[in-house]
Amino acid sequence: MSNDYLRQTRALGLALALTLTVMPVLSPWAASAAKSSGDQSASTKSTKQSNDKVPKIVTKKIIVTARGDSIDPESFAGKPRVYYRAGTTFARVEQLSEGTKPSGMLVVSAPDIWMIDPVENVAKHIVDNNPPSAVRMPILSRRDEAFKDLEFGREMEFFKSLDIEGKPGPKIDGKPSRVYQYAKDGNAVKMFASKQGKPLLLEIDGRKGKTSFAYSTYQEIPFTASLFQAPPGLKVVEASSRRLTSKQDEGLAEKLRELPHYKPIQEPKTAVKAIDNNQDAQVWLTYYYLFPESQLTIPAMKAMEKMGYMEDFGASFPVCAFLSKIFEANPDKVHEWVEEMHGLSPKTQETILPLVLRWADTDAARDELKKLNMPVDSKYLEFEKANLSPEKLNTFYISSPSNLDMLWGCFMATGDERYVQKIMTTLPWMRENTDHTPKFAIGAAAAYSLWMNAKQHKKVLEICKAESEKSGELQAKLKKIVQLAESDQFGAHSLRAIRTDN
Repeated sequence: MSNDYLRQTRALGLALALTLTVMPVLSPWAASAAKSSGDQSASTKSTKQSNDKVPKIVTKKIIVTARGDSIDPESFAGKPRVYYRAGTTFARVEQLSEGTKPSGMLVVSAPDIWMIDPVENVAKHIVDNNPPSAVRMPILSRRDEAFKDLEFGREMEFFKSLDIEGKPGPKIDGKPSRVYQYAKDGNAVKMFASKQGKPLLLEIDGRKGKTSFAYSTYQEIPFTASLFQAPPGLKVVEASSRRLTSKQDEGLAEKLRELPHYKPIQEPKTAVKAIDNNQDAQVWLTYYYLFPESQLTIPAMKAMEKMGYMEDFGASFPVCAFLSKIFEANPDKVHEWVEEMHGLSPKTQETILPLVLRWADTDAARDELKKLNMPVDSKYLEFEKANLSPEKLNTFYISSPSNLDMLWGCFMATGDERYVQKIMTTLPWMRENTDHTPKFAIGAAAAYSLWMNAKQHKKVLEICKAESEKSGELQAKLKKIVQLAESDQFGAHSLRAIRTDN
């Protein structure tokens, strides 16, 4: 499990989400056919054109918080989300995590689209070269034909188009309301709105369970052009979402073969006896569950620190999860290890160690955490309370590729198949007609990581084979993953086969 492997695996899920399909909707928030030319001159030209457009209507600002059967309140999905929309050309969505600072952002100034990662300070720029582009913010799946026009910012218009009259409703947060209801094809929607027609609460009882959206803000504000442009100071990366031709498929496959993570670390036949170099550390980390040499923990950590695992935000998640399981299994060594970690860098001691002890969650770990008296680094607060016990995985909500990395870290420390089975639960998110880009990216990353680890770990391949023999919606995808893992196939076309093989 190399540093490059971790970084590329996390990135590839989103990259494939953008390259493997011609998406009629980029995300739940922007229904523009995101086909990027990747040509800088085209991007510059389209940006200039869109900036010249100034709508005559005002901008709607909406802040909602989702709750539901499948939404973990502590996950990104359970945090407030801010929507801005102006006409059919301009939109902006900010995903909040802690406070009011966005942890993710999508900006649309059709035909330009920017997917922004404030943590990495990167904006992926996409140009829709198939006008007319139109911003859409659907609340339900686009596959629910009867509700395709129910959108954030146009809730009341939806009910009016169906001639549905509001009836007196209960008070919502102390405010009088009128209730609007509509049910069809297994979905029932109920909206509670103020006397002025502004939504206060939207409840959905559907085939996928119950979901509600609480509106804390619903207002009209003056149009501001800068709101619908990528913030200054970001590194802009041109992204393509054009469906690949067979020739392009092969070109991408060749590039993927050259990536460091395509060269797997061979499964060892004997245990690593000493950490003499980076290769020893990687073998120890990747196959610890086969040969649990816990006495090498501190030397391995020193080697991982030199390789940048502790500095890399993405790589730190699986490393912390991995180490937490080692600490959990060796309570008698925790105090000694914490003392020895004083020889590591301040960053490792201040950011990695508190999270490892928090996730280990044993009496020994809690005692050492109390002695440290160090808060978990703010970058990791969303993950601080994660319960990585295999018995509690039903409460572990996967909201990002980082969560997948954490599960792989736990597996490599323990060899427990339940971590792999949890990763498999995201494969259905990789459906051909998915309309939720973040979930599709997670599903794609899960498929890719299962594929690569099945090629590298005999046990992962055995788990995939066993699960593929069971009935259910995972069966076809897992059979394809097994087939690919046992072959020399490699490329975007292979992941597309997993995606479309239902």
